[in-house]
Amino acid sequence: MFRIVLATFGIYAFTEVYYLFANYLAELDMSSARAGILVGAFFASTILCRPFGGVITERLGVRRTMIAAACLCGAGSLGLLGAGTSFPAIFAARVVMGAGFSLFLVALATYQGLAIPEQVRGSFFALACVGSIAPLFTILPAAEALLFSGHVRLYLGLAPLAAVLCFAMSFSLEPLDASGALPKNWGTFAELMGSRGYPTLLLSALCFSLPDAAIVYVARMASEGGLSPSAFMIPVALAAIGVRIFGRGLLDRIPRTSVAAPAFALMGVALFGASYAASAFVLALCGTLYGVGVGYAHPIHLALVSDLAVPSLRAKGTSLLYLTMDIAWFAVPLGLGFLGGITGLPDAFRAAAFVTLGAAVGVHLLWLRVGRARSMEKASEPGLAE
Repeated sequence: MFRIVLATFGIYAFTEVYYLFANYLAELDMSSARAGILVGAFFASTILCRPFGGVITERLGVRRTMIAAACLCGAGSLGLLGAGTSFPAIFAARVVMGAGFSLFLVALATYQGLAIPEQVRGSFFALACVGSIAPLFTILPAAEALLFSGHVRLYLGLAPLAAVLCFAMSFSLEPLDASGALPKNWGTFAELMGSRGYPTLLLSALCFSLPDAAIVYVARMASEGGLSPSAFMIPVALAAIGVRIFGRGLLDRIPRTSVAAPAFALMGVALFGASYAASAFVLALCGTLYGVGVGYAHPIHLALVSDLAVPSLRAKGTSLLYLTMDIAWFAVPLGLGFLGGITGLPDAFRAAAFVTLGAAVGVHLLWLRVGRARSMEKASEPGLAE
């Protein structure tokens, strides 16, 4: 368990170091247009690799894919370290890094889905997801201190260290074939989409990603209202970590299908409240609600892949889930930016909140149908109906 948390920490530390990448490019006197291309190259590469992540994981094996992906992360970040001011070299490095990040996440989630028993799957995914937030408290402040104090090469050196951690943790994981958890034959995408409840999962993940991706504009909205963005962001992180550590048992005691939509609905309520926040206290309260929602919603959707798909379909299932969320993360900021330019960000956030809440109602009804069908299937299994 500890090694999976460290692997999660490592891969998110790798990418969160580059939350300051635009600032680094400004230090290079890179134009805004070129900087935008270089920032976006990572995410474009991530999206393009997602559909193939499941297939590659099946062909190479789960651990070998994680090891290879960690090597890509290391090669790309070292290439960036040596790229200097060369636009083509930085672009190529960012593409390689995006591919490594994309493949590593798919393989890591597949490993968890195959290795973790169903009865503790929800709490395990929740605890593992702590590793995705912890770098915000550890690596990111260190990266900020190094970059803004002029230690640029030391700043760029943090990502290769994170890649080394990913490699070490991947290499140390128990092989799935040794535990008997690795499927002998992998399924097809057609079989995956025919799995009961999986299309609902993709729709749910898409709706969850609406309030999830909207967070990138919260800082700007808060600043325009004369409030500190930290009043929202810090409670988000604290609440998300809190529920993933102390409240994770809930995800094993009740059906995860019944919690998915309410979790992202709570995020929509928080965004709606934040759009009216006139004080740091109200903004912090909204951040806390948002943190509770995302603290549950993210691990729930990851765990549901394994709940709904048989082991032979979990690699492809994880790949498509991440692709769905990636597309939303690309589209939602564009939509909010466009709408915010017309109506103002507060009204744009209110519109996003209403869409989220309406979608949550519809998705929850679909999840109830899935839950009832799964309950009937379990009740009809041999030995359970006697």
